[in-house]
Amino acid sequence: MRRIILWFFTIIILILIQTAILAPFRLLPMNLPLVLVVVSLLFASFNFGLTLALGSGIVLDILSGLPDGVFAIAFVLVFLLLYFIVHNILTKEPNMLILFSAVAAGTLVYYILMIGITEFFSFFGSRHLIDVKGVLIMDLAKNLIFNLVFTYPVLQVYLWIEKLTQKITKPNAQSI
Repeated sequence: MRRIILWFFTIIILILIQTAILAPFRLLPMNLPLVLVVVSLLFASFNFGLTLALGSGIVLDILSGLPDGVFAIAFVLVFLLLYFIVHNILTKEPNMLILFSAVAAGTLVYYILMIGITEFFSFFGSRHLIDVKGVLIMDLAKNLIFNLVFTYPVLQVYLWIEKLTQKITKPNAQSI
């Protein structure tokens, strides 16, 4: 339970860093929770990574103006697709090349899914106009660059939080 609470606050802090600190510097097109989800697919178990993807998506759904479930669906689908590719096609040993390639592929898949999901919801009366050409040309390129730049810092945050959760959840050894 402590691990889930700690990761929930980590997601919130990453979103706050993304929107409150980096946005004024015009570094907004990045998606730190997406990078965290991709990092988790390489270093965490399937269940934990899926929970992290769903939790990140739900938090972003609550904070966004898009219909509920758009981010959650996109994050879970990105996680499932990349998990299948990384664990069944690529090597089992995570390294930096696989991490950066997975972040790039995850960003591309995320954008395609977001456009598809938003268009799907438009059939049910949700009108969010998206300039598909502008999104795929300008926003995707910016997001891809910034996601790759912030991959290593998010990896370090992930490893630090995992060490912290191991310390917190580790049972205290009592002397006899």
